[in-house]
Amino acid sequence: MADSKTGSESENLSRIRDILFGEDLQSIEQKLAFFKKENSEINSVLKNEIEDRFGKLEKSIEDKLGLANNIQKECTESQNKINSDTKKEIVDLSSKIKTEKEKIETNLNQETKKIIEKISELEKTINDAIKNFKDDQNVILEDLDKSKVSKESISKMLIELAEKLKQ
Repeated sequence: MADSKTGSESENLSRIRDILFGEDLQSIEQKLAFFKKENSEINSVLKNEIEDRFGKLEKSIEDKLGLANNIQKECTESQNKINSDTKKEIVDLSSKIKTEKEKIETNLNQETKKIIEKISELEKTINDAIKNFKDDQNVILEDLDKSKVSKESISKMLIELAEKLKQ
């Protein structure tokens, strides 16, 4: 019985409220329901708009990141190619320098040998000329001692000897 009394009291209160605030309360509830519905639609539209914009932003970022990665990859490949080409050129130049150095050393050694040979020949020729000169001088001096030739004759012989040496 207590439950039926509480239930009827609650119904009575609802009726009294309806009578006193009836239209206002229903109007507020309708406006609240309309606002909730409209807010839900706007919220849904905004949510979709935000998701769409974030999707476009993510795609744009991914595209730009992909482009940046491609550019970086191309730059790295170019640098590697340049490094490789430079290393090849350095190796080629080093090889050419080594070859040229060997040629120069060979030529220098050959020319040095030729010069040494010429110097040896010249030394031999000079030594022979000195020996011949000394021999001629000794012969002349011996002849002078034997014949006691005059000063005029001696000067003529020395002039002849000097002419022979010039040749």
